[in-house]
Amino acid sequence: MKKAVAALLLCATMLTGTPLLSFAQEANPAPTVIPAVREWTGGTGSYVPDGDTVIRYPAGDADTEKRVEIIKGYFEDMFSLTVSSSTDTAAAGEGDIILTLDGSDSDTLGEDGYVLEISDRVNITAPSAQGLFYGMVTVVQSYYADGAVPCGKARDYAYYPIRSGMIDVARAYIPLEYVEEITKYFAYFKLNEIHLHINDIGQNGYNIFRLESDVEGLTATDGYYTKDEYRAYQKRMLDYGVTVITEIDTPAHSACFASVVPELMLDANHLDISKPETVEFVKSLFDEYITGDDPVFVSRKVHIGTDEYPVEYIEIMRIYQRADRIRQLARLYTAFLGLVRQRRVQRNNAGLIGGGNKFLGGIAFGLQNTFRHGL
Repeated sequence: MKKAVAALLLCATMLTGTPLLSFAQEANPAPTVIPAVREWTGGTGSYVPDGDTVIRYPAGDADTEKRVEIIKGYFEDMFSLTVSSSTDTAAAGEGDIILTLDGSDSDTLGEDGYVLEISDRVNITAPSAQGLFYGMVTVVQSYYADGAVPCGKARDYAYYPIRSGMIDVARAYIPLEYVEEITKYFAYFKLNEIHLHINDIGQNGYNIFRLESDVEGLTATDGYYTKDEYRAYQKRMLDYGVTVITEIDTPAHSACFASVVPELMLDANHLDISKPETVEFVKSLFDEYITGDDPVFVSRKVHIGTDEYPVEYIEIMRIYQRADRIRQLARLYTAFLGLVRQRRVQRNNAGLIGGGNKFLGGIAFGLQNTFRHGL
């Protein structure tokens, strides 16, 4: 049978002079993107945006509109391609990118997943504006990588709810404009959190605290962020779907405090957590940034460090780690949790990241901690 079919195909090719295509074209591979899409069903053919492309999105949705403007900027900056936008979704046609908010599939897509269907146009459906943004980013990345977007259907959703990276702006000062550029790259690769480590032990006796502070003499002199510009940067990044988590690292990595509160130091690099005055100092420092109608730290999550404290204090730190016994440390260390002044605090387990070695790494067992402050 196989020989007969092969003979017929050979005869047909000889008669027409044209090689016959296979009965079914091979399905497209998944788009070339980072991170890779979770599910892909390949079609045939490809989509290429052009000057007539219109991004069409639901009227009255300010969050989606902001993200559409960001994507239009990507097309302009990366391809010198000007695409337009419109809320007239009924007029969608060939070449357009059509955005639809629909939460019916949120159980499987999560908060920022999306469904992407690519043919002679692009349809993106998502439960949220951020999901629509990630769908558009997939289109941009694929077009940039391969010069065209393969036709097919993708269902894409996050494997991890928190996708984060840390930048040490303490030891090496980075101007805020560059930090913002880096943060935008985070969004482009679908990371949704950036952790900024703002204080540490410097070289040659110089120690660093990179934020403007009311504590006289604490702010670094070789580069720092004002409260106003830092607050504005965090708010802009929310439009990209990136939350800025700020870390004030204590009680280790605390040499920067030696010049302003030398009486509270255990040694050159560590605050003395056995002193109630230390608790009050650190509490007041956090209050400076997390209180008020428009706090400097925009996110309700803050990072309190707590890595690499001397191991001989392990029992105090272990007690600190146990939420049900935290009040035993009320006179020692509870300010680091924000539990003083009846502040409500909830541990965010997903925010735990790695720390130390021969020292007590992040309270205990090598953990650093991110907490939510309730104002």
